[in-house]
Amino acid sequence: MNFLTKISKPAGSFALIAEIKLKSPTEGDLGTSSDVAEIAKQYQEGGVDALSVVTEKNLFGGNLKLIQRIKKVGNLPIICKDFVTDERKLREIADAGADAVLLLARLLDDRQLKSFSQTAIKCKMLPVIEADNLIDLKRMITGKYPVVAVNARNLGDLSVNRKRACRMLEMIPEKVFKLAFSGVRDVRDIKNYLNCGAKGVLIGTTLMKSDKRSELIRKFKKI
Repeated sequence: MNFLTKISKPAGSFALIAEIKLKSPTEGDLGTSSDVAEIAKQYQEGGVDALSVVTEKNLFGGNLKLIQRIKKVGNLPIICKDFVTDERKLREIADAGADAVLLLARLLDDRQLKSFSQTAIKCKMLPVIEADNLIDLKRMITGKYPVVAVNARNLGDLSVNRKRACRMLEMIPEKVFKLAFSGVRDVRDIKNYLNCGAKGVLIGTTLMKSDKRSELIRKFKKI
């Protein structure tokens, strides 16, 4: 399924990307691999537009098999989130069934960003370029990437700064499809991101920790 097509024509006023991650450096354990199919079903029942699956192993306890497992129980497009620093990894991610892949500007120089993006497209995946700081954001804007994500979490010290993320969103040209990642606790946070130009919002920990995921998603989508 085409990831960009789906988030460009969301159900409601914005695209909601719901994330599945088994643990995180800041929150500890959030689930087990046996939970992912049920969580994906709850997300889909709630009405999300796409899924994010964290496959990084060491910090997040993930693996590419999670994507394959989720694909069997639903039809939502999936973005794979990992620390991709090798183009060969992109082909593995595509073979696992991902429709999009996250490329972190913090980890890749300009040449790599361009090359990895081209490889992702050849593998029929949408490259989503992410920045968590102003320096990398300026590189991304100069590179004219069609889909850019701003992460409110600083990947260096793991602190969250929503105001900085909003400022960064406002700096991105309107022709770019803007996504806001991290830091969403409630409706107010979503509205703030949307008011700053985000067309889609990724929500992870808040949904993973909820015992009423479908209900919470429906609440968010009413915005």
